[in-house]
Formats: sequence, structure tokens, C-alpha cells
Amino acid sequence: MSTEKLSPRQQMISLMYLVLLAMLAMNASKDLLNAFVMLEDGIGSTNKNFSAKNEKSYKAIASAALKIESAKKLNVIAKQISKQADEIFNFIQEDKDYIVNSSGGRDEDSIPLAKDNQELAAGYYILNDVPNDKAERLKTSLNKFKDMLLGLDLVKKDKPLMKRLAKMLATKDSVIEDINHEWISLMVDHLPMAAATANLTLIQTYVRNAETEVIDKIAVSLEGDGMVVNVVNGMAVMNPAYVLTGDSIKGDIFIAAYNKDITPRIFSGVVDTTKFIGGKYETQNDKEEETNTLFKGPFKEIKSLGGKGLLRERASSPGLQDVAGVIRIAGKDKITYYNYHSSYMVAEPTATISATKMNVFYVGVPNPMSVSAPGVALDGIQVAASGLSISPSAKKGEYIVTAKVPNPKGVEVVVSKKGGGRLGGMVFRVKTLPDPVAEVMQQRSGLIASAKLKVVSTVIAKMDNFDFDLKVTVVSFDLTMNLKGDLRTLSSTSEGLTNDMKSLLSAANKGTKVYFENIKAKMPDGSVRKLGTIALTAN
Repeated sequence: MSTEKLSPRQQMISLMYLVLLAMLAMNASKDLLNAFVMLEDGIGSTNKNFSAKNEKSYKAIASAALKIESAKKLNVIAKQISKQADEIFNFIQEDKDYIVNSSGGRDEDSIPLAKDNQELAAGYYILNDVPNDKAERLKTSLNKFKDMLLGLDLVKKDKPLMKRLAKMLATKDSVIEDINHEWISLMVDHLPMAAATANLTLIQTYVRNAETEVIDKIAVSLEGDGMVVNVVNGMAVMNPAYVLTGDSIKGDIFIAAYNKDITPRIFSGVVDTTKFIGGKYETQNDKEEETNTLFKGPFKEIKSLGGKGLLRERASSPGLQDVAGVIRIAGKDKITYYNYHSSYMVAEPTATISATKMNVFYVGVPNPMSVSAPGVALDGIQVAASGLSISPSAKKGEYIVTAKVPNPKGVEVVVSKKGGGRLGGMVFRVKTLPDPVAEVMQQRSGLIASAKLKVVSTVIAKMDNFDFDLKVTVVSFDLTMNLKGDLRTLSSTSEGLTNDMKSLLSAANKGTKVYFENIKAKMPDGSVRKLGTIALTAN
């Protein structure tokens, strides 16, 4: 397998990652969570296919062990692999079933009733922010399985395979923004149950995929001892398996354990599977008419190169699309056809846009915003809006939006693919920053102890109940105080009290009224706001 091409496992990882980004960037809808359940079901079907394929390989290895001495040791290894893989797969399945059943089970469509609950899966594996024994069992089992596979001699000789296995079965903790995140936390913490169980199903797929790669390699290694591979499957690998309308769908169609020096003829169409036994149809007829009888309708021939068929089609309509046909191999004495079948999902273009702090943009300050679109790479997105300045931040998918004038009716942020193709848009209101509030010794009015009043040194201003962390500075204010019938007013051109003000306050007695008036504060956008009066009475 070329390292430049994505494996089915890697395709699923990419798909899960993009969908999860979309979920985390917005308040996930019920329909989106249902789509996650459907995605999990699809991955579960892949697991069944892996199991069926592995079972054939195990039988072939066991059969060879009865005839070939050198195959006996490999058969023992194969049994160990099968045992560990099944144990991991089964207890993950038990974990998933417990999580779903303990929260009410599933509805009539087999969708978990608590699909949007973000506590169930995390609570099952994590206690007081620390992975519990169930999480440790999962991590330890995966590491043990990985170490066993990587320790096999035939795996050590295949560096690309070792790299794939290490990546598939990795359980490494991650450091994000200087904070250590446990591996299990990344799988289940702060995620809806539908997403968490889908992640667990994906781990099951990694286990089956790793098992398949090693078992296939063992089976192929026996060929040199006289064993002829007797299980051949027609396969279609789509790249990617999830695309947007207007995008191109690409795929490689080939015979498993194929010979690159053999160029088969490959046809695409609806196959009459009743003519095939075990996925295979054999004939001695070398006429073109024989191929026609294997299809229920029109079909076409696909270009072949290096033992593989190269499928190139444009996705024209949304929904699940089937890819099926036959692969024709001409032998010395007979013609053999193998049927293949696969599918891919085509989705309508969509985009997810969210203001990181709130659903509005404020004039004169940097407004953080995140953007993602399922099925489109983050670096393949461009964002624009009339009257707003939008610049990318250091992290992919995140942007800084700045506005110069308010717009209560709103401005539409438009997301499109680089090179053309609108993905979506959302309207955001553009508002002026609210006024800050002024305080003296954390008070805005009322009684204040005389001793406390005499040590006042500054008047501060701050944004009250505001999500942005903004610095507001008092630039001037007046202090007015009635001292023995003499009403005196002093002024300051900064946030600090002048010496005269401090002297005046030192003479305040119980009942003395003090007013901080005409308070002006400079905002982050450069404007100056006049704030309310602070009225205090010495106590």
C-alpha cells in the first residue's frame, strides 16, 4: 500500500474528525446526533466485514498448519492475535452496551435515548478527573495488543506496517495549551454520548483493522511454503468516502492479494449476484457476450493500471451512492469474474460558523470566531463579510473579526471553498461595546467605613458581566465632599486621587457624604465614555 494513499481506516478518522469539529463548533442538533449514530452503525458494518474476512484467513492458516510444518508456529501466533483482538473488541462492546442501557436504552429506531448526554460516557471511564480501572483496562489491553503485533518478526521487517499499527493502536496522552489530557478523556470527556460511543466503535475498528493487516501478512507469507491463496475478494476502496456535491469521488478497485503484473478488466454496473458462488463466477467462454450476462442493466469498463482499476466519477447528487461491478481475470484454462461492492456518502455543502465568545461582534475589539465545514479541510476554507475585517489566527479554523461601525441589522459571514463554491453563511449583529461601571474600593454606592475611605487611592472602571477580557482605564474624575458646610470639588486627570483629594478624604467623619463625579474612561477602541456617579457615605 502506497503511503500517499489513504486507507479506509484513515478515511474514517478524517470523516470523524471533521464531523466532530462541526459538532463542537455549534450547539449540536438532534439530527446531527442522529447522523453520528448512523455513522457509528456504518463503522459497525465495517467491523463485521473485517471479522468475516479475518475468519477466512484464520481458516486458511489453520489448513496450512495441517500440511506444512513451518505453518504450525504461525498458526499459534494467529490464535493469540485472534484471542486478544476478540477480548478487546468484546469488552468495548460490553462498555458501550452498558453506557446506552444504563441511560434508558434505545428507541424504536435503535437510536440511544440519551444520545446528547455529555456525562454518561465520561462518568463510566473517569472518576474525579482521573481514569478509573475500566479506562486503564482498555488502555492496557490496547498497548499489550500493539506490543505483541509490533514484536512479530514478519511485522518488524515491514516498516510501513509497523508505523500504521503504532498509529492505529496509539493511546498517547496529549498536551493542549500546556494542559495534559488523558487519552481516554479525548475519547469520551465533554462529548455527547452519540459521539463517545462512535469513538469507541472506531477503536474497535482499529483493532480489527490491525488484526486484518497482520493476519493477511501471515497468510501471504505461507505462500512461499507451497500454500496457494484460495480466498480472493473483489474490493473497492473509495477516497474519500464522504464528499460534497460537485466534488470528485475517486477509488481504487482491485483483487485482494493481487498481482501488480496482471492487468484485469474491470466493469462497473449493477451485478446479477445470483450467478456468483462465493463472490466468484468461472467460465471457459472468452467472448464479450459472456460479460453482458453478469449485469442486470447497462455497465461500463473502468481503466486498469498496475493490477488495479482507477475509478474517477463526479458526485452529482446527495445520499448514499453504490459502487459495484465485476473484475475479470483471464487464466490459462478459464476466465474468472469476481464481483465487488462498496458505497460512499455524498452530502450537500454545509458550513458551521460560531462566534467563540457570543453570537454578536463588537466594534473596536478583536472578536474570536471559529469556522468549519464537514467534508472540507480547514485550510480549504475561505471566510469573508462586507464591512468586517477577518484574519486567520495561529490555529487552523479560527479567525479574528474586527468591526469599525455598529450594524444592528447584522452582517452575513460567508464561508466558501477556496477556488469557488459557497458552503454557507450566518448573520451576526455588530454592536457597540456596553458602558463599563466605575468602582471605589469595590463599591459603587452606599455606606463605607471612614477608615476605608481615608485610604482610597484610585477610581477604577471595568466591564460588568461581559465575556471579553477588556482593559478599561479611568482618565479623569471629580471628587466632591461637604466638609463642615463647605462644599468642595477637586479634579483628577487620571485614575489616581491627587494629594489634595487624599487630604480632603482624611477629614471625613461619620455621616460625611462623598461623591465621585464626571468619571470618564477610555475604551479599547479609543473612545471615551462618561460613567455614572459613585455616592458614598462615611460610616
